[in-house]
Amino acid sequence: RGWQVTVLTGMPSYPRGKVFEGYGGLLRSDDIDGVRIIRSFVYPTQSANLIPRLINYFSFVISSFFTGLLHIRNADIILTESPPLFLGITGYLLSKAKRTRWIFNVSDLWPESAVRLGAISEGWGLKISQWLERFCYQNADFVSGQSKSILENIKDRFPEISTYHLSNGVDTDIFSPEKFDKSTRQS
Repeated sequence: RGWQVTVLTGMPSYPRGKVFEGYGGLLRSDDIDGVRIIRSFVYPTQSANLIPRLINYFSFVISSFFTGLLHIRNADIILTESPPLFLGITGYLLSKAKRTRWIFNVSDLWPESAVRLGAISEGWGLKISQWLERFCYQNADFVSGQSKSILENIKDRFPEISTYHLSNGVDTDIFSPEKFDKSTRQS
């Protein structure tokens, strides 16, 4: 039967803090090798300060929710990538609106990593982040993790949730340095 994959992502702006040439606006939809790519608005910033970063994150949380609500139909599964942890809000809300299963894929432990990096310290920001982390883990149909150590950490704290190890991988017959060209980078 196969899968029809739709990727909902933001307009590319990292690391320059400006939307790349050829992109922009509120919405863009492309088909790349049979995968539908929908790009929604994101407030671009290069700032490391808290307020611009939060505006950046939440602009995408809001725009991706409404874009997904209006432009994605008949989803069997919604898979949300974390970090950023805030995207769990979008994944959860879309899964409820579309009445489908939600997988929360964890590539790095937030807010734990943010604390170790000094990006978040004790206080209300950490408490909200920990609440959101717990909410995402407990409300996802299952949580996948990039590494076994990530899943062990999650299972130690939330033994009741269903998890699955979904490591990053690459098919070197398809993706190898000698096959790299400019069009691949633009994709």
